[in-house]
Amino acid sequence: MTEVRVLSPAKVNLFLRILGERSDGYHEIQTLMQLVDLADEILLREAEAGIELHVAGLATDVPENEENLVWRAARLVLQQMGKGGGVSISLYKRIPVGGGLGGGSSNAAATLWGMRALLGLSIPMSQLKDWALLLGSDVPFFLTSGCALAEGRGEVLREVRLAPRWAVIIFPGFGISTKWAYKQKKFKLTKGERKYKNKLLPTVPSGEEIRQPYTNDLEEVVGEKYPLINDLKAALLDSGAKMALMSGSGSSVYGIFDDRERAKEAASHWRGRQGYLVHEGTTLDFNPIFGGGCSY
Repeated sequence: MTEVRVLSPAKVNLFLRILGERSDGYHEIQTLMQLVDLADEILLREAEAGIELHVAGLATDVPENEENLVWRAARLVLQQMGKGGGVSISLYKRIPVGGGLGGGSSNAAATLWGMRALLGLSIPMSQLKDWALLLGSDVPFFLTSGCALAEGRGEVLREVRLAPRWAVIIFPGFGISTKWAYKQKKFKLTKGERKYKNKLLPTVPSGEEIRQPYTNDLEEVVGEKYPLINDLKAALLDSGAKMALMSGSGSSVYGIFDDRERAKEAASHWRGRQGYLVHEGTTLDFNPIFGGGCSY
């Protein structure tokens, strides 16, 4: 193939629990992540040599060199396979940067998959996920079918199925550093208490209903500095959302609705406000990285 086009979806965290700090510098977490139909787009073309990356769309301060996970993912495949030649990559950003929606990690996973197809490689999925982990803790998730329970530092995955739901995602116009957010979280649990808390992992919904309000352990510390996060969450619940939560380390907040009309009404209330980005769509039970469709 001479070119490959891949959709790179965002995710939301249906819950996020931070259990403590690890000796390797990461955090022990439990989270349930699901893809949504907001997606970046990546076009890969064969080139004679080197890696060229061009970024457009919501591309403010997005690097076009080795600092970008897309560039590093492409280099990783070329190095691992001992391939000559190169690749030219165009990345169109629709997922806001610093919004807790996993755009960078999704881009890395999509690039791994796209390079596999572009170069006609027979790389097993298990190997691709191992490479994904070299790029970031949550990159392997974006090579799952669309919804997964993640533990460890995010690399221990158990895929589950949840029925698609209408979702409204609000990005308030500013990003939040994941590193900063985790640093604010204070851990007071003893080892025994942490082990007990591990047993409190909620039952994953079977697919028809989100049966309980999930929580994000970073909401409190992020909301202290950015009270708008709490305001957005409350506003979505007042608009009829069945649940509302900050995604990841923020700053995006999302609501899950029973029907499209309520979701559209909630989205219209915030759409058009200066600096805000609002997406109204659905959660996904498939992964568009593998060739599925995606609406905007």
